[in-house]
Amino acid sequence: MAKLLMVVAPRDFRDEEYFVPREILDQAGHEVLVGSLEKHAYSKKGKELIVEDLLEDLEVTDFQGIVMVGGSGGKVYLENQKVLGWIKEFHDKGLLVAAICMAPAILARAGILKGKKSTVHEHYKQEVIDGGAEYQKQGVVRDGNIITANGPEASEDFGKEIVSYFAR
Repeated sequence: MAKLLMVVAPRDFRDEEYFVPREILDQAGHEVLVGSLEKHAYSKKGKELIVEDLLEDLEVTDFQGIVMVGGSGGKVYLENQKVLGWIKEFHDKGLLVAAICMAPAILARAGILKGKKSTVHEHYKQEVIDGGAEYQKQGVVRDGNIITANGPEASEDFGKEIVSYFAR
């Protein structure tokens, strides 16, 4: 089974986009570690997560994939050079890079969506197009080692697609 890093924003990550895929990944036997910029992260609905590791303390080589959780708080990663560099490194090594809701815009900023099919929350559609992506108006899109989803309603399918990726 894979060891995955799920990245949440310190504030206002979407509950469904973390808890639903996380449960699916756990049930499939994957090891999931939560990373963030602070030791406590709070969802949009006020649920608290104790963060296992601060992003600054982690190494890409410890994981087989990264999952970027969406929600309005995810905007903190649009300019975070360490996270953008990690996303590029995961991608360049052929490891899984997954993102839901607004988070595919982070992938676009990391420069990995050029020529790739991708979806994203409609408010960030232009961001992924500007990043060179071939925008798809779908719930979940997989192109190679990149999986994107467009929002909370796609959370279950997003989790299942990640499981399917590792079952190949």
